[in-house]
Amino acid sequence: MVTIENIKRWGVVGAGGAGFPSHVKFDAKAEIVIMNGAECEPLLHKDKELLRLYPNECIEGLKIIMDLVGASRGIIGIKGKYKEVVDVVKAHLVDGVEVCELGNYYPAGDELSLVFDTTGRVVAPGNIPLTVGCVVSNVETMLNVAKKTAVTTSFLTVAGDVQNAISIEAVIGSTLGDCIQLAGGALCEDPVMIVGGPMMGRFSDDFSELITKTTGGVVVLDRSHDLVRKYLRPKVEYDKIAKASCDGCSFCTELCPRYLLGHPIEPHKNMRSKGFEMTVDQLIAGAEFCCECNLCSFYACPEDLDPKNVSADLRKLIQQKPKEERLSFKPGDVDHHPMLEYRKAPIPKLMRKIQIDQFDRSAPMHKSVLTTDFVKIPLSQHIGAPADPLVRVGETVKVGQIIGRPDPSKLGAFVHASIAGEVTKVDQYIHIKG
Repeated sequence: MVTIENIKRWGVVGAGGAGFPSHVKFDAKAEIVIMNGAECEPLLHKDKELLRLYPNECIEGLKIIMDLVGASRGIIGIKGKYKEVVDVVKAHLVDGVEVCELGNYYPAGDELSLVFDTTGRVVAPGNIPLTVGCVVSNVETMLNVAKKTAVTTSFLTVAGDVQNAISIEAVIGSTLGDCIQLAGGALCEDPVMIVGGPMMGRFSDDFSELITKTTGGVVVLDRSHDLVRKYLRPKVEYDKIAKASCDGCSFCTELCPRYLLGHPIEPHKNMRSKGFEMTVDQLIAGAEFCCECNLCSFYACPEDLDPKNVSADLRKLIQQKPKEERLSFKPGDVDHHPMLEYRKAPIPKLMRKIQIDQFDRSAPMHKSVLTTDFVKIPLSQHIGAPADPLVRVGETVKVGQIIGRPDPSKLGAFVHASIAGEVTKVDQYIHIKG
């Protein structure tokens, strides 16, 4: 029987990007556990590939979590367009587990949107799915639970302007450059990366950047690509264009996924605040509830403005205020917008808008694990405090050996060796030479 302590010792964290330590999330009681296989970001395919290749194991992980939280119902959220995968998963369903086929829209994998789309329940602003009886977890996280061993590899999709779009299982501590080479290398003249996905990722041109437990994808683009330009737009520029160019059309608000769930966020008012130099105390637009999905900036705005970054900046300011002075909601306080169903952003249209539709390929899973004879394993791969190193220079380690331990008084996760070899250096990383 798998226990919360097992999950803690295996170092399982949320593999969907956030990296919240799973032993904390699953130490709760809920009615429903939702497997997030929505593959929210365009071009990414690793979750779909895991469900196709390991349906029994993914469902086993879901059942383990259902038992831990006392849930009687498990829901697997998958986009209906992946008919082959849906059929494979349905053929392996067990009692208490069902498939919910999702539309091909963005952001289907947003945790709060997924709860509503699969259960009809609205998570109130500032709340978590547990407040409406749900626990949500990524496909890869559930697979890691089912493996019943230390997390030493991560799954990701390599997409964009590369020779072959592929999904990969790579040892933690290898590099993004290694993964791109396995995909046949970049085809563009001046390649850079959006790490994590084209909509909610981050810019990087450091190909020695490391694979961690939360690396779900990397999109290679030429530095001249318009999407890269948007990621590199400095604060002084998006502040200036907000003041000079926003005409208050409110498209950003009308298409905002959180506004459509009934949350009090209105990005067009956040943009207006720039023009009138409103202070944080005067803000009424609920910027602290922005999920930073970038739909407003990359899709909704007809003027190529940047409501997301304006809202994100205001969110940081609001979060500096004492908790008692901020907006507070409890379950049942809000309800979804009546037009929610008709304002979802279709993925094909979104990809055309951000000029990545030419890179839309299936990215099948590579047949073998990408490994290397040298890794740098970060002691921080999760939300919370970094792990404390447990090994010294010159020590020999085995695959799966614990090399970093969380402080018992802080939120954290165990870290393990991903290859066998000798520890050559210890700093914020554990350097291992095979």
